[in-house]
Amino acid sequence: MVVAHALKAVFIHVQRTGGTALMNSLQEESGNNIHIISQHDNARTISPDLLDGYPHYFTFGFVRNPWSRALSWYLLLNKWHRKPWEEEQKAFEEFLETTLPDISDSRSGHFFNLNQLDHFIDSRGANRADFIGRFENYEQDCRMVWRKLGLGTPNIPVVNESIAIDYRSFYTDRAREIVTELCKRDISYFDYRF
Repeated sequence: MVVAHALKAVFIHVQRTGGTALMNSLQEESGNNIHIISQHDNARTISPDLLDGYPHYFTFGFVRNPWSRALSWYLLLNKWHRKPWEEEQKAFEEFLETTLPDISDSRSGHFFNLNQLDHFIDSRGANRADFIGRFENYEQDCRMVWRKLGLGTPNIPVVNESIAIDYRSFYTDRAREIVTELCKRDISYFDYRF
């Protein structure tokens, strides 16, 4: 989570949604006058009333199609360990069944929220975001955020890019079912489709 006092903004950074590039651009736009509380913490994990300290700040973040996001996370973690296609699909299924649930279990000390909505919901169950953009509309939504913050045209370079691939081609039926179950709140709330 990033607080940009000069811009009166709070950016909630959800992993694999273009947030690192956006955070870097916010830092540049505010003359390095930002406070990085924690790169990926959210409205609930640091302090239940943290956002209460910024009632007049514009609070925003981005989400991504859960199937695309899970694959992007897998590809980032395995970018140096590529396998033949069928082996890769099997390894991805295993990642979805075992690794992803483990790294998203708060009791294990990890931080990957399967449901991105969890980043924006505080301990009282309230959505604390003024705006939740979509990775699928990244440029358009960034322009809207920049206008809201009184900035010019955003210049947001790509950072931590994963392999360009149609995520649907990577999924087996089982892999699709796993993400559908793990991310059902996001799929419902944000009306995502495979």
